[in-house]
Amino acid sequence: MTLKLNDYLSSKTPSIGTVACKLDMGLSRKKIVFFAALFLVIASVAPLAIYIENILNQSTKSRHAANDYMSNRKVLLEEDAVNRTGYRLKLSSNEKKANAILMAWKHKELDKAFSTADFIGADSFITAKSKIEQSQVFKIIKKMPKGAILHVHDLALADFHWLIKNITYLKMCYMCYDAKLQLMQFKISASKPNSTASCNWVSTPIARKQSGDPIKFDKDLYDNLTMTRGDPSKLYPTQNALWVKFGGIFGILLGLLGFEDAFSGYYTKGLEEFRDDNIQYAEVRSLLIPLYDASGNTHSDPEYALNVYKNVTEKFVKTYQKDFFGAKMIYIKTRTSSKSDIQQAVNKGIYLKKKYPEILAGFDLVGQEDTGNTLLHYINELLIPKVTGADLPYFFHAGETNWEGQTVDYNMADALLLKTQRIGHGFAFTKHNVLMKKATSMGVSAEVCPISNQILGLVSDMRNHPAAVFIDNGFPMTVNSDDPAIWGSTGLSHDFYEVFMGMTRYDDDIRVLKQLAINSIRYSSLSKEEQAKLYTMWSKKWDEFINVVITQFPSP
Repeated sequence: MTLKLNDYLSSKTPSIGTVACKLDMGLSRKKIVFFAALFLVIASVAPLAIYIENILNQSTKSRHAANDYMSNRKVLLEEDAVNRTGYRLKLSSNEKKANAILMAWKHKELDKAFSTADFIGADSFITAKSKIEQSQVFKIIKKMPKGAILHVHDLALADFHWLIKNITYLKMCYMCYDAKLQLMQFKISASKPNSTASCNWVSTPIARKQSGDPIKFDKDLYDNLTMTRGDPSKLYPTQNALWVKFGGIFGILLGLLGFEDAFSGYYTKGLEEFRDDNIQYAEVRSLLIPLYDASGNTHSDPEYALNVYKNVTEKFVKTYQKDFFGAKMIYIKTRTSSKSDIQQAVNKGIYLKKKYPEILAGFDLVGQEDTGNTLLHYINELLIPKVTGADLPYFFHAGETNWEGQTVDYNMADALLLKTQRIGHGFAFTKHNVLMKKATSMGVSAEVCPISNQILGLVSDMRNHPAAVFIDNGFPMTVNSDDPAIWGSTGLSHDFYEVFMGMTRYDDDIRVLKQLAINSIRYSSLSKEEQAKLYTMWSKKWDEFINVVITQFPSP
């Protein structure tokens, strides 16, 4: 009997009956059963072997595919990271040690936030401030030399408690609630000011005493000067309401800071706070307001206020020349000004820039963009420097809006066409890819003010701030605080913390902080020679900071 094994090595297993039919029927029943069983075993084993071989082949192919995938993934992620802010910086051995400590604390904080879904940057800064100040990451950032602050306003750059303690306790300080303006008003005068139907002047020290609770009285004053009473988004339900409160504060401050002694003293306090927060240089936006003395003499020419700033700055730098490089002013006007006022201000700016190049950096327009006039509205006035060949650098506020396609949304385009040196805020940049590329090619940086943007209603969760995109693409930016006194922050440390913890990736490290500090020097209005000197001062402090982290901050 001859049997063909191939007949039984098919993908379909033969039945016993089929096998029996192919066997010689002369065999005994036992033999038939034996051979049938034998062929069935062969028939079942052969497909199993093929199946196993296929599995092994598939496993090999899967392993190769997985390896290829992971290789491609690594390349893609490296490509995604290569343009990030600070990515190309090389760290020294000591910087690597300090970085390991910083990142251990950063990861600990973020891991806890991820597991509990409780992220500090998602809370209003007003309510989150105390938590931030307990953070080891914040304490490290506090020690860091930050280079320059390039976007801060003179009437709100230092703690308002200084104003309350040093100015409102003066016997010459008077106050009233102006029913017409619906604002508290102050005035420093050798004699009691004349009251009006809407404003009944009273002595501030006497009112404090008569209140029966001086501590509460001072707290109420502070609350009127700030937005720290509670979460602003809940107290002021719309963005316009936020800006009404915000703008009203400056209406109150004009009476206090218009007093020349308060003006110079408060600015000195601001420089002290900058130095304490390890800031080496400042560019301060100023209305150059009219200044008065206790006898009622008023100096309304902006040049007078600029000279006060010049004298205070020179004195401060002379005292702290190893720690503080200097400061310049950016002359500003509001977006609600008439065209004739802007024309006059631009011409005044040209004059001041020529006469005081060591203290005046340039010109800007400020105020709520959504409700104010656009740059285009003042185009003829703003083109005066170009038409006349005069020198007046611009540092325009632009893109401080959530609106897209409205007239306000084109301020950034006009700012770039007007050759602005920097753009204040630039919050809307990520909606305009072409403008981002244009700004990069022009060397125009965004002055990012994260806490200000949150308080004034542009963003609630810092993880959603457009600066995260700036950092992701290496877009030129600096970190700034705008009006820190109004939300109870000082210097730049709080804003740097919000950026580092909310707008960088989990593994973005000390290189981001270092690059942002370097950016602040690079994009300042200082000459290249001055920038080099400032960088030398900052670099020495950076090395000292690295040693402080290594010796004073143990890993968690």
